Amino acid sequence: MLKSLRMVVICTLAGLAGIAAGAGHDKLGCGDCHVAHTPAEASGSGALWNLQHAEDGLPAFQLYSSPSFDALTTDIGQPDGPSKICLGCHDGSYQGLSGKRGVFSASSLAMTHPVSFTYDGSLARRVRSGGLNDPSRTASGLGGTIAEDLLDEKGKVQCTSCHDVHSTGKGSSMLRFEYSARSAAGAAMCKTCHNR
Repeated sequence: MLKSLRMVVICTLAGLAGIAAGAGHDKLGCGDCHVAHTPAEASGSGALWNLQHAEDGLPAFQLYSSPSFDALTTDIGQPDGPSKICLGCHDGSYQGLSGKRGVFSASSLAMTHPVSFTYDGSLARRVRSGGLNDPSRTASGLGGTIAEDLLDEKGKVQCTSCHDVHSTGKGSSMLRFEYSARSAAGAAMCKTCHNR
């Protein structure tokens, strides 16, 4: 009972903070992404994900591919975890969204940063010429390491690695970091994980 009350207070405060900050999802309730009374095992993580939109027939996405990425033999597959929840609305089929925010068609993930793959020290060592930082040893710039602050509970890169849909997201894309494609801030965000 006390734990449930604590969760309600946290969600309410987070929602109010999001409204004050103008977060992109401030018009959605917690229940659009989370279910407070679903056992963590049912949602596949400790985040109590609401699978309502993720089970409405997500397309089979064409995934990012490049010779250098494919050579890493990563465990990339169809989106899972938080990315699956994000795409449950942003796959272009959810009527609650309009414009480009709602459109990730079945082929469009081929043109975006890969998601739902394990990012660990082993992967960092396999990248030719040391192009990735070790996530367990590299500061994220958010208070902890990359592994602590940016990866999901399974150590995977997800949409939520770069985007924070809660009150701390910055700009229209709700990024965890300040970002401009035409400034050093953009490079700094990418260089959190990439070291070249």
